[in-house]
Amino acid sequence: MLVMVGSNLRVLLAGLLFVAPSACGGSNSASAVADCTLIDDMEGQSGSIRWSPLGGWPSGQEPGFWASSTDCTEADRILPPPYFDVPSGWSYDLVPTPYQTMAGITSVQAAHLRTKFGQVLENVWGANMGFDFAEQTDADGGAAWPPATGVDAGTSADGKPCRQGSSRDFSGVEVDLSAYSGFTFWAMAEPDGRQSLRVQINDWYTDPRGGQCNEANGDCYNGYKKDLMLTSTFTQYRVDFSALQQDPSWGNGANGVPLDLTRVYSVNFEVALPGCVTDPKAVCAGGPAPVSFDVWIDDLYFVNRP
Repeated sequence: MLVMVGSNLRVLLAGLLFVAPSACGGSNSASAVADCTLIDDMEGQSGSIRWSPLGGWPSGQEPGFWASSTDCTEADRILPPPYFDVPSGWSYDLVPTPYQTMAGITSVQAAHLRTKFGQVLENVWGANMGFDFAEQTDADGGAAWPPATGVDAGTSADGKPCRQGSSRDFSGVEVDLSAYSGFTFWAMAEPDGRQSLRVQINDWYTDPRGGQCNEANGDCYNGYKKDLMLTSTFTQYRVDFSALQQDPSWGNGANGVPLDLTRVYSVNFEVALPGCVTDPKAVCAGGPAPVSFDVWIDDLYFVNRP
Protein backbone atom coordinates (compact mmCIF):
# COMPACT_ATOMS: atom_id res chain seq x y z
CA MET A 1 0.00 0.00 0.00
CA LEU A 2 1.25 3.47 -0.90
CA VAL A 3 -0.11 6.38 1.07
CA MET A 4 -0.16 10.08 0.21
CA VAL A 5 -0.88 12.18 3.27
CA GLY A 6 -3.11 15.22 3.17
CA SER A 7 -6.08 13.93 1.21
CA ASN A 8 -9.32 12.37 2.45
CA LEU A 9 -10.11 10.92 -0.94
CA ARG A 10 -9.10 7.51 -2.20
CA VAL A 11 -7.88 7.99 -5.75
CA LEU A 12 -6.71 5.32 -8.10
CA LEU A 13 -4.14 7.00 -10.36
CA ALA A 14 -1.84 5.13 -12.73
CA GLY A 15 -2.27 1.97 -10.68
CA LEU A 16 -1.30 3.66 -7.40
CA LEU A 17 -3.60 3.91 -4.39
CA PHE A 18 -3.25 7.04 -2.27
CA VAL A 19 -4.95 7.12 1.15
CA ALA A 20 -4.49 9.12 4.33
CA PRO A 21 -2.62 7.07 6.96
CA SER A 22 -3.67 6.95 10.58
CA ALA A 23 -0.19 6.87 12.16
CA CYS A 24 3.48 7.73 11.77
CA GLY A 25 3.18 11.31 10.66
CA GLY A 26 -0.34 10.98 9.28
CA SER A 27 -1.27 13.82 11.61
CA ASN A 28 0.98 16.48 13.08
CA SER A 29 0.89 15.05 16.58
CA ALA A 30 3.40 13.67 19.07
CA SER A 31 1.70 10.25 19.01
CA ALA A 32 2.11 10.03 15.25
CA VAL A 33 5.83 10.83 15.53
CA ALA A 34 6.20 8.16 18.23
CA ASP A 35 5.09 5.51 15.73
CA CYS A 36 8.14 6.29 13.58
CA THR A 37 11.90 5.72 13.72
CA LEU A 38 14.11 8.31 12.05
CA ILE A 39 16.33 7.11 9.20
CA ASP A 40 17.62 10.50 8.09
CA ASP A 41 16.45 14.11 8.36
CA MET A 42 18.95 15.30 5.70
CA GLU A 43 20.16 18.16 7.89
CA GLY A 44 23.88 18.90 8.18
CA GLN A 45 26.52 17.88 5.66
CA SER A 46 27.82 14.50 6.83
CA GLY A 47 26.11 12.45 4.12
CA SER A 48 25.63 9.67 6.69
CA ILE A 49 22.16 8.50 7.73
CA ARG A 50 21.08 8.90 11.36
CA TRP A 51 19.43 5.50 11.89
CA SER A 52 20.95 2.90 14.18
CA PRO A 53 19.68 -0.67 14.73
CA LEU A 54 17.74 -1.62 17.85
CA GLY A 55 20.25 -2.06 20.63
CA GLY A 56 22.83 0.17 18.95
CA TRP A 57 25.61 -0.49 16.46
CA PRO A 58 27.46 -3.81 16.72
CA SER A 59 31.21 -3.60 16.99
CA GLY A 60 32.76 -2.86 13.60
CA GLN A 61 29.66 -1.26 12.04
CA GLU A 62 28.47 2.31 11.53
CA PRO A 63 25.75 4.21 9.61
CA GLY A 64 25.62 4.05 5.83
CA PHE A 65 25.89 7.14 3.64
CA TRP A 66 24.14 8.60 0.62
CA ALA A 67 25.45 8.25 -2.93
CA SER A 68 24.04 8.76 -6.42
CA SER A 69 24.46 6.65 -9.54
CA THR A 70 23.76 6.47 -13.26
CA ASP A 71 25.39 4.79 -16.23
CA CYS A 72 29.06 5.82 -16.37
CA THR A 73 28.67 7.07 -19.96
CA GLU A 74 26.38 9.87 -18.73
CA ALA A 75 27.87 10.40 -15.26
CA ASP A 76 28.62 14.06 -15.99
CA ARG A 77 24.93 14.83 -16.51
CA ILE A 78 23.58 14.43 -12.96
CA LEU A 79 24.03 16.10 -9.57
CA PRO A 80 25.21 15.09 -7.05
CA PRO A 81 27.89 13.35 -9.16
CA PRO A 82 27.97 9.54 -9.01
CA TYR A 83 30.29 8.02 -6.44
CA PHE A 84 32.36 6.29 -9.12
CA ASP A 85 32.99 9.71 -10.70
CA VAL A 86 33.46 11.91 -7.60
CA PRO A 87 33.52 9.71 -4.44
CA SER A 88 33.16 12.68 -2.07
CA GLY A 89 30.66 14.60 -4.19
CA TRP A 90 27.49 14.04 -2.16
CA SER A 91 25.74 16.85 -0.29
CA TYR A 92 22.21 17.74 0.78
CA ASP A 93 20.58 20.88 -0.66
CA LEU A 94 18.56 23.68 0.87
CA VAL A 95 14.86 23.20 0.17
CA PRO A 96 13.21 26.01 -1.83
CA THR A 97 11.20 27.07 1.25
CA PRO A 98 11.51 25.60 4.79
CA TYR A 99 8.37 23.67 5.76
CA GLN A 100 7.00 21.47 8.54
CA THR A 101 7.19 17.69 8.27
CA MET A 102 6.59 15.93 11.60
CA ALA A 103 5.03 17.79 14.53
CA GLY A 104 7.34 20.60 15.58
CA ILE A 105 9.96 19.75 12.93
CA THR A 106 10.91 22.23 10.22
CA SER A 107 12.91 20.92 7.28
CA VAL A 108 15.64 23.12 5.84
CA GLN A 109 17.56 20.58 3.72
CA ALA A 110 16.75 17.50 1.64
CA ALA A 111 18.37 14.91 -0.61
CA HIS A 112 18.25 16.29 -4.15
CA LEU A 113 18.86 14.39 -7.41
CA ARG A 114 18.65 16.16 -10.76
CA THR A 115 20.03 16.42 -14.25
CA LYS A 116 22.30 19.39 -14.85
CA PHE A 117 20.78 22.45 -16.52
CA GLY A 118 20.36 21.75 -20.22
CA GLN A 119 21.37 18.08 -19.81
CA VAL A 120 19.29 14.91 -20.26
CA LEU A 121 19.69 11.17 -19.78
CA GLU A 122 19.05 9.00 -22.82
CA ASN A 123 19.24 5.31 -23.65
CA VAL A 124 20.38 4.27 -20.17
CA TRP A 125 18.49 2.80 -17.22
CA GLY A 126 18.04 6.12 -15.40
CA ALA A 127 19.58 7.43 -12.18
CA ASN A 128 19.15 6.94 -8.45
CA MET A 129 20.22 8.08 -5.02
CA GLY A 130 20.25 5.97 -1.90
CA PHE A 131 22.37 4.32 0.76
CA ASP A 132 23.40 1.13 2.50
CA PHE A 133 21.86 0.99 5.96
CA ALA A 134 25.15 -0.11 7.56
CA GLU A 135 28.84 -0.08 6.69
CA GLN A 136 31.75 -2.03 8.08
CA THR A 137 34.10 0.28 9.97
CA ASP A 138 37.44 0.80 8.21
CA ALA A 139 36.91 -2.32 6.14
CA ASP A 140 39.87 -1.50 3.90
CA GLY A 141 41.93 0.45 6.41
CA GLY A 142 40.47 3.80 5.39
CA ALA A 143 37.74 6.10 6.63
CA ALA A 144 34.12 5.19 5.86
CA TRP A 145 33.53 8.60 4.30
CA PRO A 146 34.27 9.39 1.49
CA PRO A 147 33.33 5.94 0.16
CA ALA A 148 36.30 3.63 -0.21
CA THR A 149 36.78 1.98 -3.59
CA GLY A 150 36.51 -1.80 -3.74
CA VAL A 151 36.70 -4.60 -6.25
CA ASP A 152 35.58 -2.40 -9.17
CA ALA A 153 38.12 0.35 -8.51
CA GLY A 154 39.92 1.43 -11.66
CA THR A 155 38.12 -1.01 -13.94
CA SER A 156 36.07 -0.14 -17.01
CA ALA A 157 32.48 -1.22 -17.58
CA ASP A 158 31.58 -3.40 -20.56
CA GLY A 159 34.52 -2.07 -22.51
CA LYS A 160 33.55 1.57 -21.94
CA PRO A 161 36.23 4.15 -21.14
CA CYS A 162 34.71 4.79 -17.73
CA ARG A 163 34.01 3.04 -14.46
CA GLN A 164 30.46 1.80 -13.88
CA GLY A 165 30.73 1.01 -10.21
CA SER A 166 28.52 -1.38 -8.23
CA SER A 167 27.36 -2.01 -4.70
CA ARG A 168 30.53 -4.07 -4.23
CA ASP A 169 32.42 -0.78 -4.07
CA PHE A 170 30.88 -0.27 -0.64
CA SER A 171 31.57 -2.29 2.50
CA GLY A 172 27.87 -2.52 3.31
CA VAL A 173 26.54 -5.27 5.58
CA GLU A 174 23.10 -6.78 6.09
CA VAL A 175 20.67 -5.33 8.64
CA ASP A 176 17.45 -6.62 10.18
CA LEU A 177 14.44 -4.40 9.43
CA SER A 178 11.76 -6.83 10.62
CA ALA A 179 10.80 -4.43 13.45
CA TYR A 180 9.34 -2.08 10.83
CA SER A 181 6.35 -2.37 8.49
CA GLY A 182 7.53 0.19 5.94
CA PHE A 183 8.75 3.75 5.69
CA THR A 184 7.46 7.25 5.16
CA PHE A 185 9.07 10.34 3.68
CA TRP A 186 8.37 13.66 2.01
CA ALA A 187 9.12 14.13 -1.69
CA MET A 188 8.55 16.43 -4.63
CA ALA A 189 9.59 16.80 -8.28
CA GLU A 190 9.96 19.96 -10.30
CA PRO A 191 7.10 20.05 -12.86
CA ASP A 192 9.30 20.52 -15.93
CA GLY A 193 10.96 17.09 -15.53
CA ARG A 194 10.04 13.45 -14.96
CA GLN A 195 7.86 13.07 -11.85
CA SER A 196 7.68 9.29 -11.46
CA LEU A 197 9.88 7.78 -8.74
CA ARG A 198 10.72 4.15 -7.95
CA VAL A 199 11.40 3.19 -4.33
CA GLN A 200 13.51 0.04 -4.18
CA ILE A 201 15.05 -2.18 -1.48
CA ASN A 202 17.82 -4.70 -2.11
CA ASP A 203 18.24 -7.65 0.23
CA TRP A 204 20.75 -10.51 0.22
CA TYR A 205 18.93 -12.12 -2.73
CA THR A 206 19.13 -9.11 -5.08
CA ASP A 207 22.40 -7.50 -3.97
CA PRO A 208 25.56 -9.22 -5.29
CA ARG A 209 27.16 -8.99 -1.84
CA GLY A 210 24.61 -11.53 -0.63
CA GLY A 211 26.01 -14.19 -2.95
CA GLN A 212 22.59 -15.26 -4.30
CA CYS A 213 22.59 -13.49 -7.70
CA ASN A 214 25.09 -13.37 -10.56
CA GLU A 215 26.18 -9.81 -11.26
CA ALA A 216 28.11 -10.82 -14.40
CA ASN A 217 24.93 -12.29 -15.93
CA GLY A 218 22.82 -9.23 -15.07
CA ASP A 219 20.75 -11.10 -12.47
CA CYS A 220 21.34 -8.62 -9.63
CA TYR A 221 19.71 -5.33 -8.61
CA ASN A 222 16.15 -6.40 -9.52
CA GLY A 223 15.13 -5.13 -6.11
CA TYR A 224 11.77 -5.03 -4.38
CA LYS A 225 10.12 -1.87 -5.57
CA LYS A 226 7.10 0.40 -5.74
CA ASP A 227 6.46 3.19 -8.27
CA LEU A 228 4.78 6.43 -7.34
CA MET A 229 3.99 9.76 -8.93
CA LEU A 230 5.32 12.89 -7.23
CA THR A 231 3.75 16.33 -7.20
CA SER A 232 5.43 19.71 -7.48
CA THR A 233 5.16 20.40 -3.73
CA PHE A 234 6.55 18.45 -0.78
CA THR A 235 4.04 15.72 0.04
CA GLN A 236 4.27 12.85 2.53
CA TYR A 237 4.27 9.30 1.18
CA ARG A 238 4.13 5.98 3.00
CA VAL A 239 5.30 2.70 1.45
CA ASP A 240 4.60 -0.62 3.17
CA PHE A 241 7.24 -3.33 2.75
CA SER A 242 4.45 -5.79 1.93
CA ALA A 243 3.69 -3.78 -1.25
CA LEU A 244 7.22 -4.04 -2.67
CA GLN A 245 7.61 -6.46 -5.56
CA GLN A 246 10.31 -7.53 -8.00
CA ASP A 247 9.95 -7.11 -11.75
CA PRO A 248 9.29 -10.71 -12.96
CA SER A 249 10.55 -10.00 -16.49
CA TRP A 250 14.31 -9.95 -15.90
CA GLY A 251 17.14 -11.03 -13.63
CA ASN A 252 16.18 -13.19 -10.68
CA GLY A 253 12.66 -11.76 -10.48
CA ALA A 254 11.06 -14.77 -12.14
CA ASN A 255 11.87 -16.95 -9.12
CA GLY A 256 9.29 -15.28 -6.89
CA VAL A 257 11.46 -15.10 -3.77
CA PRO A 258 9.90 -12.70 -1.21
CA LEU A 259 11.75 -9.79 0.37
CA ASP A 260 13.78 -10.94 3.38
CA LEU A 261 13.53 -8.08 5.88
CA THR A 262 16.05 -9.78 8.17
CA ARG A 263 18.85 -9.43 5.57
CA VAL A 264 18.55 -6.02 3.88
CA TYR A 265 21.42 -4.02 2.38
CA SER A 266 20.11 -0.79 0.86
CA VAL A 267 17.31 1.48 -0.29
CA ASN A 268 17.31 3.48 -3.54
CA PHE A 269 15.12 6.23 -4.97
CA GLU A 270 15.30 5.80 -8.73
CA VAL A 271 14.18 7.94 -11.64
CA ALA A 272 13.81 5.34 -14.38
CA LEU A 273 13.72 6.17 -18.06
CA PRO A 274 10.41 5.22 -19.72
CA GLY A 275 10.43 1.70 -21.12
CA CYS A 276 13.83 0.83 -19.65
CA VAL A 277 14.69 -2.39 -17.89
CA THR A 278 16.27 -1.47 -14.57
CA ASP A 279 19.30 -3.69 -15.08
CA PRO A 280 22.36 -1.37 -14.84
CA LYS A 281 23.83 -3.07 -17.93
CA ALA A 282 20.69 -2.65 -20.03
CA VAL A 283 19.68 0.07 -22.45
CA CYS A 284 16.23 1.02 -23.64
CA ALA A 285 14.87 -0.79 -26.65
CA GLY A 286 13.94 1.57 -29.43
CA GLY A 287 15.67 4.60 -27.96
CA PRO A 288 13.19 6.46 -25.69
CA ALA A 289 12.84 10.20 -25.52
CA PRO A 290 15.60 11.92 -23.50
CA VAL A 291 14.64 12.60 -19.89
CA SER A 292 15.47 15.41 -17.47
CA PHE A 293 14.39 15.42 -13.81
CA ASP A 294 14.71 17.27 -10.52
CA VAL A 295 13.51 15.30 -7.48
CA TRP A 296 13.75 15.80 -3.72
CA ILE A 297 13.53 13.26 -0.85
CA ASP A 298 13.18 14.52 2.71
CA ASP A 299 12.74 13.39 6.34
CA LEU A 300 12.80 9.62 5.90
CA TYR A 301 11.40 7.43 8.70
CA PHE A 302 10.64 3.77 9.32
CA VAL A 303 7.06 2.95 10.28
CA ASN A 304 7.25 0.88 13.48
CA ARG A 305 5.26 -2.34 13.72
CA PRO A 306 2.46 -2.20 16.33
